[in-house]
Amino acid sequence: MADNIQFACSATPVETLTSGGDGAATSDIIAGEVGKSIGGSGTAVVSDYQNSNATQGWGGSDATGGVSYYVNCVDDSATVISAESSASFIIIKNTGKVYSSATALGATSETTGDHVLVTLVNTTTNKLAFLAPGEAFMMSIGGTGMTNHVIDCSKIKVQSYTSAGAAAGAADHIAVEFLAVD
Repeated sequence: MADNIQFACSATPVETLTSGGDGAATSDIIAGEVGKSIGGSGTAVVSDYQNSNATQGWGGSDATGGVSYYVNCVDDSATVISAESSASFIIIKNTGKVYSSATALGATSETTGDHVLVTLVNTTTNKLAFLAPGEAFMMSIGGTGMTNHVIDCSKIKVQSYTSAGAAAGAADHIAVEFLAVD
């Protein structure tokens, strides 16, 4: 049983400078408008790591540890990420792979639908993230907030789109992995 999840995130605003007369040499520096990186880290307490594989995303009461449960992120409707209604932590990742089954990844997804829109409640409002292949979105309730301010994952949904934000093609179903624990 896991007692906690340790997490960290950081962001570094970058600008690219071009030097020389021919414009061939470039270098990246921290963006002058911001002047620094920003980040944070923390710990989410895990009180129950024995939900079903489909509820928590990895391992669980009905799967071997390390076995992932992939959500079928489809193009024509928003899919609930998990039935977990009292999570202390959730992370959602766009695998960049086509959904094959709940336990197996398919081929690399086509660019006609390789992005994942993460929303709260529906797909037209309350957008939380727009994930390119390999990107992830995380939420945590730290400290004593778990008692009063849980994450209701049953209200978090995913849907596939093109990188431009247009509706994905009919066959563009992306495998999304997640971990949701309370």
